[in-house]
Amino acid sequence: MSTICDIESDQKAGKRSIPVRIGPQRARIYHWFLLGGAVVCALLFVGLTYHSPWQFLFVLSLPLLWRHGTAVARTTDPLKLNPMLKQLSLSTLVFVFTFGLGQIL
Repeated sequence: MSTICDIESDQKAGKRSIPVRIGPQRARIYHWFLLGGAVVCALLFVGLTYHSPWQFLFVLSLPLLWRHGTAVARTTDPLKLNPMLKQLSLSTLVFVFTFGLGQIL
């Protein structure tokens, strides 16, 4: 998977990844779309299978996703985006863990 920080190297290598095709500005919008899509899908799933308020436990992870999304949107230097991949991984882990735990409880 290619990221916004890889656009320049991917272009030089001839790769046609999504960020290369749509450019850095639209890639940031696409990034928001993916983050928001995960939240919308989780809300839709909980709405369709609701049996306990614990199912909304994943909402506790939303500030982490928001913080990451705004950091990516505000960062213009591609090299400064690399450390944000770790932040995204950890935020995603918290989102998935709280979502799963909420389904179990």
